[in-house]
Amino acid sequence: MEARSKRIRKATLALIGTIIGAGLFGLPALFSIVGFWPGTLLFWFLACIVLLTHLYYAEIILHFKKRMRIAGYAGEILGKWGFVVMAVAYPLQVIGINLIYIILGGTFLASLAHLIGLGGPTIIWQLIFWLIGAGTVLLGLSFLARFESVATWLLILTILVVVGISMRHVDLQMMTAGNWNRLFIPFGVFLFSLSGLSVIGEVVDISERKKSDVRMAVIFGTLLAALFSWLFGVGLFLAARGTIGTDPADLLRVLPPIWQWMIPFLGLLAVITSYITSADDLKETLRLDFRMREHLAWVIALFVPLLFFFSHQDYFSTVDFVGTVFGGLNALFIIFMAVKLFYGKRRAPAIWNLMSSVILLLVFMVGILHRLLYWNIL
Repeated sequence: MEARSKRIRKATLALIGTIIGAGLFGLPALFSIVGFWPGTLLFWFLACIVLLTHLYYAEIILHFKKRMRIAGYAGEILGKWGFVVMAVAYPLQVIGINLIYIILGGTFLASLAHLIGLGGPTIIWQLIFWLIGAGTVLLGLSFLARFESVATWLLILTILVVVGISMRHVDLQMMTAGNWNRLFIPFGVFLFSLSGLSVIGEVVDISERKKSDVRMAVIFGTLLAALFSWLFGVGLFLAARGTIGTDPADLLRVLPPIWQWMIPFLGLLAVITSYITSADDLKETLRLDFRMREHLAWVIALFVPLLFFFSHQDYFSTVDFVGTVFGGLNALFIIFMAVKLFYGKRRAPAIWNLMSSVILLLVFMVGILHRLLYWNIL
């Protein structure tokens, strides 16, 4: 029993540490745009949608004994066309995610440096962040496991402290305002902030492929990450009285000057844990699904996002696009795979039924189409 609890706890922490990342710092601005009730209802609706997607992906992984990533599973279940689409869409999503981590992680590192009297342009600190992250990843998975566990606990504690401090300045009247006409605007950022597909394979491995343990870890990890993220987004939105812009630096002004260092500190914890897992997942995708040599896979996983960084450094638009288009597309294919693999079979997982798949498909398709039709809505 103790060994099982330890597995579930470790897998849950891995999922929480990955989910709570760069998307967290866009939440207060989105709640400011749509208001408390519209934002809260959309956020928790998408949290349930993402939870089901995580569970479906975990079931797909458990169905196969061979270690693969999403493109490999798509090839096995959907055939060559599925592999080709996912071989493009999933690596691009992870590259986009890692680009976001470099942009935001360096921004927070620069903020901390400026608070202690160190100067220099933000781009220098973004490159320093990339060096730190790449170096940490290359130290090996045993080191990563220890680092992630400690960092995730610190991350949770810091979120709770920041929310607690901000609660003293909350204006409860802000809860009554809402802009339902702009309900779709947060879709991409909310989806990005809730998704943890890149770590589901690790959760399965940590849980030693025991189905009940995997499901519990996925449920606890997804919902707890959503809860902490919601508390952070709503807490800072209410404390700022709806005046937060889309620049993550605006978050510093919500807290009293003596506590402002906690936002960039929290940002570094959130981004570095997610970056580590995401970079390793991209490397494993290239190694397992594309049969690349490990050294080449590492080079691509670490350097390709850096190359994109030199041409694009807009945090918010990148989060929105990656979350809606690539996140939605990969989720759609997970649903396609689950339908073909499980629907109509006697031993299909209890979580699976046709109605849930139809709802998920509609949600992601509407989100993708809305974003492609309306590019500049923020």
